[in-house]
Amino acid sequence: MNVETTVRVGQIHGRWIDDLDAIADLRSSWDDLAVAASQPYGAPAWLWSWWKHAAQAGWRLRVALAFEGDVLIGVAPFFVDRGLAGGARYRVMGAMTTSRVDLLALPGRERDLATITARLLAAADPAPRTLRFDGIPATSPYPRMIREEWPGATPPTIYDEHSLPAPTVALDAEDFEAWLAAKSSNFRQQMRRQLRKIENQGGAFRISTDLATLDDDLADFSRLHHLRWTPKGGSGVLNPQTEAMLREAAAELIPRGRFRLWSLEVEGAVVSSQIFVGAGREVDYWLGGFDDEVAELKPSIMTIFKAIEDGFAAGATRMGLGSGGQPYKYRFAEGEDMLVWSILSFGPGAAAVGRLELAPLQARALLAERLSPRFKKQLRRVWGTVRRTNPSSG
Repeated sequence: MNVETTVRVGQIHGRWIDDLDAIADLRSSWDDLAVAASQPYGAPAWLWSWWKHAAQAGWRLRVALAFEGDVLIGVAPFFVDRGLAGGARYRVMGAMTTSRVDLLALPGRERDLATITARLLAAADPAPRTLRFDGIPATSPYPRMIREEWPGATPPTIYDEHSLPAPTVALDAEDFEAWLAAKSSNFRQQMRRQLRKIENQGGAFRISTDLATLDDDLADFSRLHHLRWTPKGGSGVLNPQTEAMLREAAAELIPRGRFRLWSLEVEGAVVSSQIFVGAGREVDYWLGGFDDEVAELKPSIMTIFKAIEDGFAAGATRMGLGSGGQPYKYRFAEGEDMLVWSILSFGPGAAAVGRLELAPLQARALLAERLSPRFKKQLRRVWGTVRRTNPSSG
């Protein structure tokens, strides 16, 4: 790889890197970008741990950095694998583990980052056949900005497909009590009733704050997540690699209050565990699980309720409830983002290559609409096996 490629556009310059250790001195500046952009999953604690533990053999790191003088103003955190049509496929770090991972720029400098990224991609070795964004907000400017700033005569072709709703909660009331007061009386009564039921059964919520107990808390999280998903075909996200990633990311983010592992204990046993990750004004739900024996306590709903209260206390102004339009999320959500899978296709046969990249996503979406619950469960089992044996198929 030609990792020495550098470009300059006016006062902005950029370069590729393929070794995170080589930019250890920029780790804090990278994290500042994640906070400024309110992108929890863009933090180096999350992405660098993902690369260390979850990256597959044969993947190659390609991160574009944009500077103004000595100031880091943007990061395009790519890696390279092999696309379905052959050739180099550039993807955003964290793919297949986390949605909402996008390029990072200081607010107002998105165009500068897109310009530098387009110039670096145009001169990259290996040259990109496709550039894929997995589960980014439909409002993300970067796929179209990169196309608009492409320096060659033939810009890439863009395809958007496989959109999913991502419910959101606005934490813009004066405080939690004001937010709650704006809800219906029925909603307030139900929340209070469920809290009393939890208390009457000896239950209590807590957030992991002690690194000495982190391994035990994460073990409970893993146990409960797999307990919930194994009967449904298995987890599509959690495996030994992502568990190792979580340990490392949590150890760095917990002291900053940005990794919120919620546990519900009933008579001393952890029966529900949910993870939220924050940066800037945003807190996002990542993953969780609970024991079906306590389903009557509505642990997922009540953990979200407690996390919203916690979000107000932490000064967040928005909470993302993860991808997927499950009905329980809309008990809280006032709005939603649409997450899209965007593919930029380059060079000869760009249209055919783009369609080929999209085909598995389109097939899965179509099958999800038409199959019975029984066959969906079987499909999840098969797809989980495919992803474990061939992660690039995700």
